[in-house]
Amino acid sequence: MLRRYGPDVPEVILQKLVAAFGELRTMADKGTITYPYSTREVVNIVKHLQKFPNEGLANVVRNVFDFDSYNKDAREVLITALHKHGIPIGAKPSSVHLAKELPLPVCKMSGYWTINQSGNVRRKLLCPTESYKIDIKGPVFLRVQPYDIERNESRAVSFTEEHAHWQIPMNEVNIVCDVTTAKDVIFVATCNPVSIYAMKERANVLHCVDLYEIFPRTLSGAWQPLVTIAPLGGPLEGQVILHEEESNAVVHLDLVTGAARKLLFTQNKEEQTHKRNQSPKWWSSKDSEPNFKMCCEFSQKNWLLFYKHDGNQLEVLDVLEGQVHIISLPINLKAVFLVAEDRWLLIENKTNKKFLLTKPMHMGAEDSGVCQLHTITEESHDMGFGMSSGFPAALCS
Repeated sequence: MLRRYGPDVPEVILQKLVAAFGELRTMADKGTITYPYSTREVVNIVKHLQKFPNEGLANVVRNVFDFDSYNKDAREVLITALHKHGIPIGAKPSSVHLAKELPLPVCKMSGYWTINQSGNVRRKLLCPTESYKIDIKGPVFLRVQPYDIERNESRAVSFTEEHAHWQIPMNEVNIVCDVTTAKDVIFVATCNPVSIYAMKERANVLHCVDLYEIFPRTLSGAWQPLVTIAPLGGPLEGQVILHEEESNAVVHLDLVTGAARKLLFTQNKEEQTHKRNQSPKWWSSKDSEPNFKMCCEFSQKNWLLFYKHDGNQLEVLDVLEGQVHIISLPINLKAVFLVAEDRWLLIENKTNKKFLLTKPMHMGAEDSGVCQLHTITEESHDMGFGMSSGFPAALCS
C-alpha cells in the first residue's frame, strides 16, 4: 500500500517505517504509550518523502511526532523504538565510531612459485579416483522451533562499522563454533549442545533445531565437538550439511521440515563402525582422535570436500547425485585450499611442500579417471627468478 504513495521511496526506508510503526501500534495496544499511531502517519511520511526526496528521514519523522508534548519517559520510549528500526532521531553528524586506521606496509615481492607443466613423471603425479554411492541413515524428524527476535539497527544514532545486531536465544553454556551466510540467510552453529540457528536478515523470526538426538551429550568424558556448517544451493536451498571434525560425522539437515539424515561414505563405513564399537565416546580428547576437515567454498553448487589431517585421501561429496569421489594421493595432507572449482592447492604435512591438484570440472562415473598433481617449486626473492622452468606465479606480502 505504501508503495502506491511513494513509488520512488527506497524499499529499505519503507521497511523501516512499517516495522517502527508496527511496534508503536503494539505498544499502544499494551498501554505503553497513549497515542494509537495509525496508518495515516505513515502515509503522510511516505508522501512527504516522495515529494521531497532529499529531506532526511529523521526530519520528516520529527515533524510527525511532537516530541515536546511528551514527558521525558514517553519521549525516551518513542525514541528507543525508532532507533531500533534505524530511524536516526537525535543523531548528530559528529557521531562517528570507526575502528582505528592502521597503515599497511608497502607491498613487496617475497618469492615465486613455479608450477611444473612438463611431462616429468616425478613432478606431475597421477592420482586415481574411485566413486561410491553413499549410505543414508534416516531421516529423523527434529523439531524446528521458532523464536521471535528483534533486529536492532546499530547506525540509528551514530555511524559505526556494525550494521545491525540481534540477540540469539542461546543457552548460557552454548559455544558458537561456526557462522556462515547464504544470500540473505544467516546460519549459526553452536556446540554444548549442538544446535543450528537460521534467520533471514530482515525477518523477525529465528528458527532453531536442537541436534541432541544426533550428537548426544555424556556424563563422563571430555566434550569437545567442533561443528561446521555448509549451506546448499539450487534445488537444495534451505538445507545444510553439518560436519563434526572429531568423529567425521556428516549430517544433512532440512531446516524447513526438520529432517536429519546421516551420510555414510561407503569407503570408510567399516572404519566408522569399528570406532563406534570400540569407543562410543566420539568426543574424546583431540590427542587420541584425528582431525577431519570440510572445505565448503563451493557448497552452493552442492559439492563439498573432506580430508583427514595427515591423511592421503580427498573425499568429494556430490550431494545431488548421492555419490562420493575418493581421490588417492601420494602425500599426507596438512591443509587444502579450493582456489578454483577444478584447481586445488594442497600442502603436505611435516614438509610444508605445496602441490597443485587439477581435476575434471565435473567428476562423474563416466569420466572418473585420474587427477593430476603438480609440484610447486618455491624460490625466494633474494635468489632471483627463472632458475627453474615452468609456469610462474608471483607471491607478494
